[in-house]
Amino acid sequence: MRILIISQYFYPENFKINEIAFFLKEKGFDVTVLTSKPNYPEGKFYKGYNFFNKNTEFINGVKIIRVPTFPRLNGGIIGMSLNYLSFIFFGFFIYIFKIKNKYDLIFATLLTPATSLLPMIWIKKRFKIPIILWVLDLWPDSFFANTGFRNKYIDSMIERISNKVYNYSAIIRWIKIK
Repeated sequence: MRILIISQYFYPENFKINEIAFFLKEKGFDVTVLTSKPNYPEGKFYKGYNFFNKNTEFINGVKIIRVPTFPRLNGGIIGMSLNYLSFIFFGFFIYIFKIKNKYDLIFATLLTPATSLLPMIWIKKRFKIPIILWVLDLWPDSFFANTGFRNKYIDSMIERISNKVYNYSAIIRWIKIK
């Protein structure tokens, strides 16, 4: 089975999705990860990475397609916005030119933001691939709780995007933090 994992964050960034991808590869699955250039949590590219290099690499047998993204910088609204928007914008071109109908399943991890999974929706619509969505950050609730930002137009847009992400998934799993 060929699995496409979509997560804005992946190795060398320290997230649980790394273990899942490497485990699936060890079990004989053909695993590709669509992710951004590593820059979390420092807000700058990890050593050896920049906007232009390492667009495709293999780590432990897992193919990693890295979307050019702007780093988060200090985590302020401008840096975060540029990071999120660049992942969506350049992710669209990666989707057009690199993602072909060669996957049997999409495994997407929802951290922050929900907009990072728009490429998942494009791929699902074009190739009719089933999606398993692993929710770790419940949107839009986590956005509103963490930012305190409220604007009826932005709220409505974020809610629509979040609902679209959830509605395109065949299976949704979440982790409850106690």
